[in-house]
Formats: sequence, C-alpha cells, structure tokens
Amino acid sequence: MPRYVRVRDDVTGHEKDVPEGYWLIGNGLTPVKADRYPPSTVARRAKPRVKKLAGQSAKRRARRPVEPDTATEKE
Repeated sequence: MPRYVRVRDDVTGHEKDVPEGYWLIGNGLTPVKADRYPPSTVARRAKPRVKKLAGQSAKRRARRPVEPDTATEKE
C-alpha cells in the first residue's frame, strides 16, 4: 500500500500529499515537518496558499463603488 507524505511547492507555496519516493521531492517540492503531517496511507486534501492583499484580510475585502469613466451631464 503506498504511503503519502505532505510536501510544499517551492514556487506557489501550495501543500499536497505525494507518494513517498516521488521524483520531485527535493527538486521543487519541500517536505513539510513529519511531526505535524506524519506519512499516511490515505492522501489528504490539498492546501492552497492564498496571498493576502496589503492592508486587507483575505477573507473580507471592502468593495468600493465603481465610478464611471466619462462624465455625464445633468439635464
């Protein structure tokens, strides 16, 4: 039965499970601490990395009203 280890993508920061001995471990994928994510016989759900915007939380962003590009005349 294959065993899966948790790794982090060096470029995107996403975490996912790959089989032990996967050829990209060490070449683009860095193993995550084994005490937090021990090897498993079942692949776990992937964890995407979401970048936070400066000064705003990733969960809640303020919406600003959109202003028209051209001025309109009042009648």
